[in-house]
Amino acid sequence: MHYLPFKGDGLFHVDCDHKYSITCGIYYCTTTEGSRERAEAACKTIKETSGNQNVFVKIIDLSIMASVRKFAEDFTKEEKRLDILVNNAAVSGMKKTMTEEGLEYSYATNYLGPFLLTNLLLDLMKKTPNSRIVNVSSIVNMFGSVSFDTLNGEKYSIAGTYYDTKLLNIMFTKELARKLQGTSVTTSCLHPGSVRTELLRNIPVFVRVPFQIMGLLFFKTCEEGAQTTIYCAISEDLQGVSGHYYMDCKDYENTIWISKQAYDEGLCKKIWEVSERLTESK
Repeated sequence: MHYLPFKGDGLFHVDCDHKYSITCGIYYCTTTEGSRERAEAACKTIKETSGNQNVFVKIIDLSIMASVRKFAEDFTKEEKRLDILVNNAAVSGMKKTMTEEGLEYSYATNYLGPFLLTNLLLDLMKKTPNSRIVNVSSIVNMFGSVSFDTLNGEKYSIAGTYYDTKLLNIMFTKELARKLQGTSVTTSCLHPGSVRTELLRNIPVFVRVPFQIMGLLFFKTCEEGAQTTIYCAISEDLQGVSGHYYMDCKDYENTIWISKQAYDEGLCKKIWEVSERLTESK
């Protein structure tokens, strides 16, 4: 059984179309009831084009930890294995907003929710031989600067928060890889490229429209943008490799395209501990 959380349009649908055989199960997880219709339409297409009827829609709001816990509880009761977990959800361009649980919305959606979800599903993944966790980050991690005492929007800026959460995705991957040593579970993170999705839908129109025009000319299609996610999820080349960062289906470890903070093991460990406290996952 494979699980992929989803927010927005594009990448997930292409991933599913290419990744899975007729015998596998796919969970198409969208974040709100309002986007269920799009999720159902995508699942219908996947079923028709692949012949795979084991495709399901589930609602999970990654900004609400109670929703994450409920999903994980139900999933572990229903399923006996989990081969691939792709954390792909992200928002950008949002004003600072606090959730009912006291977490900042963008930090919760982009980082804390996936952090909690992954940890809640780890026991199941450890029971599944050679399972993989794939965290979708971004090249803008280079502009991020994180501290263990600013994980809940204490120093919030609209652009900076997206940069920081994408760096946190990488730091999470690296610390997770260290914690998974001695198991058959591996993890990786990636930059999918500049892709024509709805990620910019929340930024002002005068900024969004020029980017959309530029995107038609220079950005990747959703199919192209999904390739590195697919590579990290199923490539035999990555068997046993964990904690690395990828772009264009190539290993980009220790390059200028990844923040030096990602290699600060002490900081990664401290951020993990604070994340556990914020999500009440320990």
